[in-house]
Amino acid sequence: MKTLLVVALACAPSISQADDKSDAQALFDRGITEMKENKLDEACRHLAASLAKLPDSGTRGALAVCTTKQGRIATAWTLWRELAVTAPTDAMKSSAAQAAAELEPRLPKYQIKDKPAVPGLVVKVNGALVDLFVDVPLPVDPGKIQITATAPDYREWVGEADATEQQVTQIEIPDLVPAPKPVKRPAPPVAPLPAKRNWTALGLVIGGGTSIVIGAVSGLRAKSLWNDAEKACGDVDACPGEVFADASDKYSAARTSAIVSTIFIGAGAAAAIGGGVLWYVQRDKKPADRIAVLPSLTSDGVGVTVTGSLR
Repeated sequence: MKTLLVVALACAPSISQADDKSDAQALFDRGITEMKENKLDEACRHLAASLAKLPDSGTRGALAVCTTKQGRIATAWTLWRELAVTAPTDAMKSSAAQAAAELEPRLPKYQIKDKPAVPGLVVKVNGALVDLFVDVPLPVDPGKIQITATAPDYREWVGEADATEQQVTQIEIPDLVPAPKPVKRPAPPVAPLPAKRNWTALGLVIGGGTSIVIGAVSGLRAKSLWNDAEKACGDVDACPGEVFADASDKYSAARTSAIVSTIFIGAGAAAAIGGGVLWYVQRDKKPADRIAVLPSLTSDGVGVTVTGSLR
């Protein structure tokens, strides 16, 4: 093992040649110190961080030594295999290949024995995706291994197995359980919009009714005045002079009241009928879309403003 560490450290100076990789150098130095102090968990973590920042043969070799000491045989074997290809000298490549060969007989392995025939099946071992078309035992670090299997429209399956040195662990994935389909609930019926008050239509109906009442009262007054005039004078042309003036005033007032009555009753009836029609036509319209009649005051006089639409 000391020889392997020397081989790994021989590659290390290449890190320091890059001034902008000081973080990787610092992590590497710390990892080497911790490994010499047998603080393997911290050492391997810092060496792995250094390798992630700067892929380097020296760091890869040091990490291979560290993980070998940890007992993570499959990880160390993979690193030595990579170093056997990437080391800067043939001697270092040969030493890395020899280290990998020495570990190979100890490798724990796993193999997917059975798997459900469901479309879109995805299997992971220790978080790494498994190629389901490769039907050969694959290296794995010894100890507990976590297996997950997922597929569209199925529940995730999670399993666990033990990997032992020099043994092939057979993994059998059971049939996946279909995921419950979401229940489609019918949309609740939409209640019709309640008829909302149209104040313009209501105002027309009330105003029309009031106008009819005023017209009726005026009509009754006209009839009463006319009857009084006829009773006092009879025919106007034959009316005595002493009562003529009074009867003439009553006749004139009766005619005026009759005209007022006709106008108010006619206008009131038109307003009431129009308000009723407007209420019916716009009973479901939004308030903003309804017709509104508003009084307006301008320099030219008093009038009304009509807004809205009958559509």
